[in-house]
Amino acid sequence: MEKSKPLHIHGIVRDTVTTTCPLWPSGISVTRGRELIYSDDNSDTVDIVRDGKSLIVVLVGMEGRVRFRYDGKPAKRGMSFDSRGIVTDDLSQIIVADFNIDCLHIRDKNGHLLRCVNDCGLEEPNGLSLEVRGNYGWD
Repeated sequence: MEKSKPLHIHGIVRDTVTTTCPLWPSGISVTRGRELIYSDDNSDTVDIVRDGKSLIVVLVGMEGRVRFRYDGKPAKRGMSFDSRGIVTDDLSQIIVADFNIDCLHIRDKNGHLLRCVNDCGLEEPNGLSLEVRGNYGWD
C-alpha cells in the first residue's frame, strides 16, 4: 500500500462555496492528475467524482473502490456525454446535468439509470444544484 503524500496547492481563491448541510461536503481532494474530487455522504453513499478528461462520472465507495462508472451510453441519446453538474438528493439518487444533450441523467445509488429528463427547458446546463425542498436549479 502506497503511503499518502501531502499535496501543496499554490494559487488564488477563485470561488467560495457555502453550504448549510452539516454532512456536505465530507471531503474535498485533488488527485495526482490534478482533478478535483468532492464527496457527498448525505445518506452513507459515496464519493462522487467527475473525471474532467474522459467526461465519465465515477462513483467510489467509502472504502475507496470504484462502484460504477457512467459515460451516458445507457441513456441512448446519440450525442456525446458531457457531465457538468452533479448532485444527490434525499433519496440517494445521483442527478447529472448533461451539457451536450440538454438533459438530466437520474441514477439510483447503485448506478442504475432511472430516467433521462429532457422536457424541463434545459439548454446547455453548466451546473446543477438542489435546494432544501428538493427542487433543482441549473446554470
